[in-house]
Amino acid sequence: MFNVYDKYIIRQLLLSTLVIAGSLSMIILLTQSLRLIELVLESNASGASFFTMMALSLPRFVEAVLPASVLIATLFVLHRLTMDSEMIVMRASGASPLRMAKPVIKMGLILMGALLILSLWVSPTSIAHMHTLRQEIRAQYGHLLFREGIFNSVGRNLTAYVQARAPDGQLTGLMLHDTRGENPVTIVARSGQLISEPEGQKILVFDGSRQEIDKHTGKFSRLDFKQYTLDMPTSAEDTSERWREPDERTIGELTDEAQLATETEVDRLQFRAEVHRRLTTPLLMMAFALLAAVFLLQGSFSRGGQMHLIVLASITALTLQGLYLFAYNLAKKTLIGCILLYGISAVPVCMAMFFLLPSGERLLLRISESLRRMRRKA
Repeated sequence: MFNVYDKYIIRQLLLSTLVIAGSLSMIILLTQSLRLIELVLESNASGASFFTMMALSLPRFVEAVLPASVLIATLFVLHRLTMDSEMIVMRASGASPLRMAKPVIKMGLILMGALLILSLWVSPTSIAHMHTLRQEIRAQYGHLLFREGIFNSVGRNLTAYVQARAPDGQLTGLMLHDTRGENPVTIVARSGQLISEPEGQKILVFDGSRQEIDKHTGKFSRLDFKQYTLDMPTSAEDTSERWREPDERTIGELTDEAQLATETEVDRLQFRAEVHRRLTTPLLMMAFALLAAVFLLQGSFSRGGQMHLIVLASITALTLQGLYLFAYNLAKKTLIGCILLYGISAVPVCMAMFFLLPSGERLLLRISESLRRMRRKA
């Protein structure tokens, strides 16, 4: 009987989690897609590029919403089973809260493994490819990304300002700041035009000046010109120089000693915090699942509703999530934050397992009785 019960509940929990996680991920994806649509439209890139970037960003969103989805799914399924009297029948047949929570624990373990794979390898790999593709589009179609009246980043080391752009592509009032060479160069020109050649794109500027400061001597030099040509960054040049954020690196890259030696102290601390975040997030997800089980399985089995228990479980989960985010930000600065990440994730799991045991159930009953006496006296 119990094996059939376990399979039935696990199937309900997994299905609900997948539906909720998929829905939340699609909502986030749609909101974030506006920026990608803007990039694709302005760069005149293909529709395939847009859908590829959308698909590559999806694993990161699933990773972000999965813990909350598990909490919502567990609360929903257990509450529905209580309303249908199925949990009441199980309790009447002699099942303990721990026994009834067994499907929740199994589901949590399955999703912990999935979330580990997702966060340690799939998500960082896909998000890195997405950012690389976006940079390639910016570099390949950089001339179409010039906006009037603002500073435009063309690649990593070239910034361009355009006062006005005519429908035929003519540019007026240009200022270009190029830091790709040994010495930074600033070019100011009255007008300009972008041209495409087999070796790449170039910007042809007219009636301006080229200003350069020698880094070593501090000597300033200026060259006035009638016509000057500047190479635009290529895709390979742009993407090879791009510094990848911690969330774009796999666990192996974040812990590689040779790579860490080339990074700054601040970056190394961020890498360390990211490693511990990925290792503790699955544990926090299990804490959310067990938290829902404790509140709904140890609470009163009333068909009148368990809304107050659902609200309490949600508030407790939000508090845990807030503490976890605080510890993660602290982990970027000190080792204490890393320790707190494990404490905030593991302690609720241990406490929830205790309260599902008979001794924990008796303790909760004593606490409930004490609270009732206090209310009567008040």
